[in-house]
Amino acid sequence: MSSGPDYWLVIASHMAYQAPYLLAYAVGIVFVFLRRRRAPKAAALALTALTLMFLSGFVGSALQGYVLADVGGQPVTTTSRLLSVIGWARGVLSLIALGLLIAAVFIGRPRPVADDAD
Repeated sequence: MSSGPDYWLVIASHMAYQAPYLLAYAVGIVFVFLRRRRAPKAAALALTALTLMFLSGFVGSALQGYVLADVGGQPVTTTSRLLSVIGWARGVLSLIALGLLIAAVFIGRPRPVADDAD
């Protein structure tokens, strides 16, 4: 593992690309946390989803930066495989988080009243 300025520069550059998303997730987490009493089930799902998205973006970018900065003597195929695994893991986490967020939108909604005109 490197500890020079290049190492931290690579990680910082990867994190900079994620900054707008991380900010949006953080704002969403605060918003949901403040409104959690209005719809507790939906808030729990949304909070879980946004936290997963935040962690996926933050940890995934840090790991990608780490792998790219620590290439050293590793073969290209090893680096490629590591980046692929990180990408797949981020994709699966994002998919789960999106599913939770969609569930949060519809959970606890009242059912429409049947129309007597039919």
